[in-house]
Amino acid sequence: MAHLQQQQFCLSVKEKFPAFFSNRLVLDIGALDINGNNRFLFDDCLYLGLDVAEGRNVDLICAGHELLMPDATFDVIISTECFEHDQFYQKTLRNIYRMLKPGGLFLFSCATTGRPEHGTRRTNPHDAPLIQDKGGWADYYKNLEESDIREVFEVEADFSRFEFSIGHDTKDLYFYGIKTGEFDARANYSFSDASGERSRLVTTLRAEAEQGRQWKTELEQARVALLSTQQRLEQVVGRVNELERSTSWKVTRPLRMAGDALRAARTNPSVMRSAGLARVVVARPQLILKFLQYVRQHGVRQALQRVKQTAVATGITGVPAPLRLKEDGRCVILTTRHCSYVAGLIKMALQKVGFQAEIITERPKDGYEDLLHFVICPQMFPRLPARYVAFQMEQSVSSRWFTPEYFEMLKNAAAVFDYSRANLAFLESKGMSYRQVYYLPIGFDATLPLLPETEEEYDVLFYGDVNNIRRREYIEEISQHFRVKVVHGLFGADLYAEMAKAKLVVNIHYYEGALLETTRIYECLSLNKLVVSEASADMDEHRYLESIVDFVPVGDRAAMVERIRHWIHNDAARAVRIEDNRQKLLEPSLSFDYYFFRFLLAHDAIDFETFYALAGAGFKIDAEMVCLGLPESVQRRAGFEKDNTYGIQYFPGLRNTTGWVGCGLSYKFLFRKAAEQGLEQITICEDDVEFRSGWEASYQSAKRYLNGQRDWHIFSGLIAHLNSKASVRAVVDFEGQNYIHLDKMVSTVFNVYSNRVFDRLIAWDEGLRDPESNTYDRYMERMTDLQVVTTLPFIVGHKEEENSTLWGFNNVVYRDLILASQNLLADKVAVFKGQEPE
Repeated sequence: MAHLQQQQFCLSVKEKFPAFFSNRLVLDIGALDINGNNRFLFDDCLYLGLDVAEGRNVDLICAGHELLMPDATFDVIISTECFEHDQFYQKTLRNIYRMLKPGGLFLFSCATTGRPEHGTRRTNPHDAPLIQDKGGWADYYKNLEESDIREVFEVEADFSRFEFSIGHDTKDLYFYGIKTGEFDARANYSFSDASGERSRLVTTLRAEAEQGRQWKTELEQARVALLSTQQRLEQVVGRVNELERSTSWKVTRPLRMAGDALRAARTNPSVMRSAGLARVVVARPQLILKFLQYVRQHGVRQALQRVKQTAVATGITGVPAPLRLKEDGRCVILTTRHCSYVAGLIKMALQKVGFQAEIITERPKDGYEDLLHFVICPQMFPRLPARYVAFQMEQSVSSRWFTPEYFEMLKNAAAVFDYSRANLAFLESKGMSYRQVYYLPIGFDATLPLLPETEEEYDVLFYGDVNNIRRREYIEEISQHFRVKVVHGLFGADLYAEMAKAKLVVNIHYYEGALLETTRIYECLSLNKLVVSEASADMDEHRYLESIVDFVPVGDRAAMVERIRHWIHNDAARAVRIEDNRQKLLEPSLSFDYYFFRFLLAHDAIDFETFYALAGAGFKIDAEMVCLGLPESVQRRAGFEKDNTYGIQYFPGLRNTTGWVGCGLSYKFLFRKAAEQGLEQITICEDDVEFRSGWEASYQSAKRYLNGQRDWHIFSGLIAHLNSKASVRAVVDFEGQNYIHLDKMVSTVFNVYSNRVFDRLIAWDEGLRDPESNTYDRYMERMTDLQVVTTLPFIVGHKEEENSTLWGFNNVVYRDLILASQNLLADKVAVFKGQEPE
């Protein structure tokens, strides 16, 4: 501690929050005692001083950004006159936030604008003696401002209470903040030397810090070795690439591919998976570093399990391992109290299929049971269960939670739910595979008991965090016109009791460009409350709600006041709107249940018949053409939607940990729907179809031709792999186009299906898990007496730039197959016409 004003600042914080300065676990960063230290502030506390070298008042020797203590370790973290000398201050601040308990106190002082440089080799090095032999540290100096801290923290969100101030005489920047979240006190705060607790804790923490440094050294050595290995591997890969570009290699490629595939499939299927793993190691040797680090943190068994999950998520292995519930169907839902509504949705859905779920809000004293856990907001819990599905509830428009540690939590999960398509795109951009992620939008809960009739004491209720300038400005504006109740920290029945007293609920975004807070909105709608809400940056995802929620433009407080006034002064209109809303919300839709049961189906936790009975009513074919895709495959869907100027209905396909099984289930679902709705035919394309110039005219001509035929089953707009045994049965000229009738075909990129074949297509058996014969297109190929119609050239193409959602490789591998099919078909047509094939 360098001067009196800093002591006064720290003492003023102690006066505000005295509980944090007695019987607490404290970390002081930059603790060297040059002319005083901070230990005097704390009474009966375990105070640990950290600095980069040995010295007076230093217990732990480590840089602040390198201290590898567990998350949420310290009750208080303090630093005085350190950060201006820390060239890694941003990493240090993030590490401080990670190690600080939710509800814990962080306070610091450091030099700000106007303070002369000090503590460097070129000024007065005695002011910072421990860094003088630390290379670049000795030459680094930066006066920090509030804006520098805000570049690291989203202060209003990261701290429930905070304050910046300036010591104008001393040119100090002062800050204190209470980390957002509930404070979880230690069971034992006995730190007296007599008890031995303090000595044991100090010894343990020092050992952990030293072990962290050793691990870092070993990882650095491993990294250097891997870089050397990578260079050698790249040289080998370069030579292989030269060989693959040679003419002889290209000519023999089809024979090699067929032989390799047969040998791998018949002898050892893991060979192909190993080859995929080798490619990943060459491209990303840092994965081995992550594996070593994971072994250090979690042990060999969990690390190996993590490797399996990573291999599945990235497509290295062909068949992801499905989740396994206990035989008695028990599982646990771990949630913050803020998300109890979402926990209720999950519990209700699990009960519908006979699973028993318990909802908990903290880790049990005896530890987690050996059960599958659904963890909502996993970053809010210091320790997680061994097996869990993570429900990612944060908004990707803000980076405050999306730390490397949080991504590690998500990647360690058996699966990840996310409620927003915008978030899915963000997760994909950060390297998370769609194979691990499941879209799960929040929905309406028809079973939630309605609010009791009570006297309406307020006009408007808002519930949520108002420690935010944006929300406070809204509340202040609304309060000038109406009776407003703000609720924070109430949940469940207590919250609903307050909600019953209000005429309507307002939804105000935390951020200017926020995503829609669907949890709050659907909770209110389920309780029969009218909601006036700001529109959101992702309104295209919520067209369904536009006739249910009264949306006003983002940032337009006057518009929100006007809409509130409209409903407050029109009780009859408000009652009619609420009743209309409930009727709309009770109608079947593709909402929470559909996607949650889709997840259970993907992991074979329920069968197709159960899924169809519970969720089938949510989808209705209401267009001539349906596109099959996966919402989790964000780039493919975005590419299709950009091209879809034809009114094609999008169907979020079903999934299975074995990708081609999910594809077959999707077709089985659609054909059952088409049969139930009495459709004569249905056109189904996939989201990697390429609509070439003039395709629509060719398609309409084909439809006219088909309508004049009696015995066709499938019209194929593109045949990816024509069976060499396929026979041409007829070639008919119609409107200047040759229509070719065949008895076999393989492709589902773009087809028209007649109701004459619906029953046979519905009969596909998903229980037969043989990819050689039972992928859906191969199943169709095996059908006898199939009447197939196609054209030359094919009327659509196949996007080569996309990746296969079934097999994980790039679509470019289909190019040669499609070209070969087209050439083979031309030869067969020539033979049929009595001509010589080209």
